[in-house]
Amino acid sequence: MSEPVFSTLLHTQERQRLDGLAQGHTVLEQLDLVIDDARAEFWTRLGLTRLDEVAAMTAAEPPVTEDNYMHLLASTTEQKMIRKGLLSWVSIIAKEGGGGRIHQEWNDVSAFRDKSVESMQGEQDILAEQINQAFDILSGNSDAGSAPRVKASAIGSQLDDQYRKVGFSLWANPPYLFHFALDDSNE
Repeated sequence: MSEPVFSTLLHTQERQRLDGLAQGHTVLEQLDLVIDDARAEFWTRLGLTRLDEVAAMTAAEPPVTEDNYMHLLASTTEQKMIRKGLLSWVSIIAKEGGGGRIHQEWNDVSAFRDKSVESMQGEQDILAEQINQAFDILSGNSDAGSAPRVKASAIGSQLDDQYRKVGFSLWANPPYLFHFALDDSNE
């Protein structure tokens, strides 16, 4: 089986909730392919030089240096890529209407049991966004702490009457300010 770049195979199996599966299980066979895909994507997106630099950074628990955090980010990103790849495979099986034994083997794994195609696609979309943000930092195109953040806070009396109702404001990448309020006036 292939080894992940930033983790061990055993850690990956535990993290993906696949530990305890018998050798030769369909899910483990697919895990091997997905790990290879993740390795290739790291190389494609970072290049060999940057990939080697990040892989050489020291892991520490808890992380305390920038290198420790960079290694942690790479490790969690790799796990998200593996999860996304596995979800993609399960989605294909589900869309094809099962597949008999293969479908049953995947359904036996609690991490994928009885998931709808829609929920799997939604999770894949979220993971893809998180992976893209992480690669911006890992590649050096973005600094840590510069990722978009969303903050919610209660609306105070300094705002117009229309916003004094129960509600909140969201700040996403200032200077954009969006106000949301519940209007219970029945007007």
